[in-house]
Amino acid sequence: MKSVELEGYELSPNVRKFCFVLLMAFVVVIGASIFGLNVPEKIKDIALFLALPAGLLVNVSRLSIWVKK
Repeated sequence: MKSVELEGYELSPNVRKFCFVLLMAFVVVIGASIFGLNVPEKIKDIALFLALPAGLLVNVSRLSIWVKK
């Protein structure tokens, strides 16, 4: 299988900010539950399912949302 390297491209700043917000929401929800606040399971699940794709987006290198440097 051939791998494609993207040189001279970076993730769009708006996409990076959006992913960062989703990841921070996850950190806040999990942090709150660790420190004893009563966070409903549904909110934990939503935060997890939003953080997973955001983390993947930050790490992928073959999407059309990448812009030339």
